[in-house]
Amino acid sequence: MTEQEKLAREEEFKKNLSGELLVNALDFAKYMDETSGWEHSGEGVCFPVTDPGNFYIFVYGPGSSVCNSDFNDYPMSDEMREFVHANISHCAHIKSGGKECGCSEKRWRSFTVLGRHYDNLCYCCICFHNPDAKTFEKIKEWVEAWKLCIDAAKQAAK
Repeated sequence: MTEQEKLAREEEFKKNLSGELLVNALDFAKYMDETSGWEHSGEGVCFPVTDPGNFYIFVYGPGSSVCNSDFNDYPMSDEMREFVHANISHCAHIKSGGKECGCSEKRWRSFTVLGRHYDNLCYCCICFHNPDAKTFEKIKEWVEAWKLCIDAAKQAAK
């Protein structure tokens, strides 16, 4: 990511976020930039999205070897697995009978995420929404664990 793209992202954050959420989002983006956390082994890990008052960290679903595999021997603690499972993103279009989401019913998918199968998930099957400072720290831990999971899934696929 270029410096200009980083500045544009920072401006977007400042436009849509305030207070502790802004501080945490900026800190998280800095951490991800410094640790090459946005991508790993040719796969996207996660990406941020904001709108007024909301910060989302979406995890790639369709492009993720972790979300497209029945492999289950991931190097991740049970506590971290439960953290991920607690942030599964079910498709709002399906849940609302087509009144929300705007995904035109074509984006929901079935995924097996860390050994647990889910139906009717959003295109990006994991979403952290408006995390507080403690949750941001947990997400940073998750990023490092997820990188190891990507490597394990790719190795198992060979």
